[in-house]
Amino acid sequence: MKKNMVLTVILALGVNTMLFSNENRLSMGFEYGNFFEQRTDGGIGIETYRGSPGINFSAYHLWDNFGFFHSHSFLFPNKVTANIEGYEYFFEYNFLIGPAFKIAFTEKMDMHFGFGFGLSPIAGELHNKTLAQFNLGIGGDIGFSYLFNKIFYINVGAMFSYHFANITSLGTGTYEVDEDGDREEIKDREWSRNYNMAGVRPYIRIGLSLK
Repeated sequence: MKKNMVLTVILALGVNTMLFSNENRLSMGFEYGNFFEQRTDGGIGIETYRGSPGINFSAYHLWDNFGFFHSHSFLFPNKVTANIEGYEYFFEYNFLIGPAFKIAFTEKMDMHFGFGFGLSPIAGELHNKTLAQFNLGIGGDIGFSYLFNKIFYINVGAMFSYHFANITSLGTGTYEVDEDGDREEIKDREWSRNYNMAGVRPYIRIGLSLK
């Protein structure tokens, strides 16, 4: 019941935003994430790089040349290097929301950019034990759009991010039975010290402009 109420509220907010915005730009396409991470967990300094291809969906809700945007990236790391062996990442999600701007050069070409708050949950394994991370930070989006007509356009650009806080959850390999009788792995959780992660994610997207 509660989940249905939350989904209804989110859908209502999205519909109202689109109805009252002068222009709504919705685009989807390919993105490649490059993430450079440093952190200290359990007194051990860790440095990693993740190359993560995936899909990006972004929405810009504009009143003339000003408004807000939100971006959603669904990434699947396929290249991981680290100073500690045993890392394997399966999936990461990047979310970004904040104010947005548009600068029109011609009727066919314009530039968009935005800046705001970001978060990123990540799932993987370390030495065959479940690994989960949750990052908080800031980021931005900058790109150029070419409009084929009044509705369809293509845009190219890049997302930039800097995450400054992270909590890591690592499985212990031991299990317990909860109150519902489900078997769950016991996990160690800690906030990382000296945390920073920089990300650069170039993309190309196809979009719809709805007015």
